[in-house]
Amino acid sequence: MFFERHTDLETAFPEVFRQMTSRSYQDEKAQRLEVVEHRCDITDAGSGRITVVSRRTSPAGSVPELIRAMVKPTLTVTETESWHAPDGGPGRQGDFSVQVSGAPIAVKGTVHLDPAGTGCRLTFEGELRTTVPLFRSAIESAASGRVIDTIEAEFALLQDIFRPGAATDGAARRSVDQ
Repeated sequence: MFFERHTDLETAFPEVFRQMTSRSYQDEKAQRLEVVEHRCDITDAGSGRITVVSRRTSPAGSVPELIRAMVKPTLTVTETESWHAPDGGPGRQGDFSVQVSGAPIAVKGTVHLDPAGTGCRLTFEGELRTTVPLFRSAIESAASGRVIDTIEAEFALLQDIFRPGAATDGAARRSVDQ
């Protein structure tokens, strides 16, 4: 099942990129997703190639009922964003994947952070697949809602961090200032 989601931010893409590839941002994202355990590894391979691997554990009760019967009481989600080296163009591109330990789904796609006016546009395009052929359509449909909710939560976090006045209200700007 294909999906595409984007958000426009009133902040230049280099600042948004720096934020998205920071440990404090990933910690804040995990907190907003209400996970019970979180671990993040960020690797700078040089030449601007940065990989962010975030492992989050959450109760299986948060997954669609159709999938819940197929998984353990807790799920470990491994989200990987591999940002390519700058190519001389005006934005940044990368690949992302989401693996759910013990669940029959996987997500792969691309992420784009491009200039837009005085700010930037963040876009996630991807495909959710299941390994259960008999119920493929139903499982992909049920799981896609959770994937979209996670992307929308990330967009909301970025909007909160970079909204005018956020630097003075503490909570939203905390991840930028750490």
